Amino acid sequence: MKRLVLVIFVGVLALVGFATAQYSEVMYDGGSRKFLCTLLLEGDSTSFPRIKERLPQGVTSTALWRNYIGYWKIKNDSLFLDSVLVMDGSDNFRPIDIDDIYAPKQTPSGYFADWVNDSLRVVSGEIVNYIHMGWASQWENEEFITVENGIVKKRVCKNHRQVN
Repeated sequence: MKRLVLVIFVGVLALVGFATAQYSEVMYDGGSRKFLCTLLLEGDSTSFPRIKERLPQGVTSTALWRNYIGYWKIKNDSLFLDSVLVMDGSDNFRPIDIDDIYAPKQTPSGYFADWVNDSLRVVSGEIVNYIHMGWASQWENEEFITVENGIVKKRVCKNHRQVN
């Protein structure tokens, strides 16, 4: 039993200790391109299984374990999904078709993300402290955006600077 626990502990430690920084989702907010460090598609339990069927099989990159990048935007304090991109095998990205999945949510601004009830971490500027794990790096600008049913309710901004 002790050996089993030790093997599990070492396995988890290896996974965490050698994790790779991940591609962020992309967020357009106020005309600026920022990076979203939250997985919003996976919170949509109705539609995400259908998207998952369209994702490439196997890991396409150690920096993209989820095999997709969501493109999002905030317009008039509403959150929209713009597109979902996957790697094509040569480090290029191509969109997958999501029109049939999100047709009821389609607007001229994109697919209204009414399923999102979360605090979003949105980063921009330069990386001031790179951490080679997930989305753990610290960016110059960090914003936490509270969204309820796809509507922005609150924004909290933090500014970081590199200390030598």
